[in-house]
Amino acid sequence: QGHAKAQYNLGDFYYYGSHGLQESIPLALKYLKLAVTELQIKDEGYLENRRYPLSDEDRNDVWYNVASCYSLGPDPSLPESYYWFNRYLSTHPPSCSGCKEEEKAREKVDEIKKHLASHCSTCKRGRERGRPLERCSRCYLACYCSKECQREHWVSHKEICKMIKGVL
Repeated sequence: QGHAKAQYNLGDFYYYGSHGLQESIPLALKYLKLAVTELQIKDEGYLENRRYPLSDEDRNDVWYNVASCYSLGPDPSLPESYYWFNRYLSTHPPSCSGCKEEEKAREKVDEIKKHLASHCSTCKRGRERGRPLERCSRCYLACYCSKECQREHWVSHKEICKMIKGVL
């Protein structure tokens, strides 16, 4: 419980290891996720926090840093990272088109898609003897070597699947 701006700042400080705080991806993710929770998401994807609004630039930094934390953390979660990088790209202002962060985000999205397309999301087996993996028909991100793997993974996949489908 707190203010999104303060949580964002703490997350940012832990992410970069600044303001006397040691760099910590898990703590950065914790505070950035609290900031995201504190914010209310409107239909168009714009953020509103009536008491302490974040600027558009800060909002985009939150998306970018959350995505980076998910991809760098002690237990990387590529689907979540993919979602937040796409969230960042969908709200990135056109005036900043081609900036360094945007290029990095696009590279990360492509990298994650390639990695996830080459392994079964459940058993982690790669493509065998040229046999393609089947993609999730909703988000097109998760891949499976069999129907059994798809059914087993659905319990943990369905929430992120909805999120990914909503941002694309």
